[in-house]
Amino acid sequence: MLKFIGDAMLAIFPIDGDPGNAVKRAEDAAFGALETLRQTDNARFAFGMALHPGEVFYGNIGGGMRLDFTVIGSAVNTASRIESLAGDLGEPLLVSRAIVERSTRNWREIGGYDVKGVADPVTVFAPEA
Repeated sequence: MLKFIGDAMLAIFPIDGDPGNAVKRAEDAAFGALETLRQTDNARFAFGMALHPGEVFYGNIGGGMRLDFTVIGSAVNTASRIESLAGDLGEPLLVSRAIVERSTRNWREIGGYDVKGVADPVTVFAPEA
């Protein structure tokens, strides 16, 4: 499922009973996007991605002429805040500890950061080079 937000996009990978499989699908999509970017060799094109699992609510909100499909929840906020860090840190892909704990890939810890709307610092990781 996709949600377009201005120049951003939110993708949802349902867990369907197996968190590890959902993480793998999300990682495969993220690493596929990174590989596509590397192959284009276009220095003017840059983006940041973040992966973070959690419970969300989605559906149509509003009515009449102002109906919009949206996704809400603390996991959405956390993912968005991590994505914002990606640009600040010069890392095209950052993930939360919750992703690393379910991942079979190698990650390096970048550090813990205070992010708006999240009580505790969020530790983020980037792919091993």
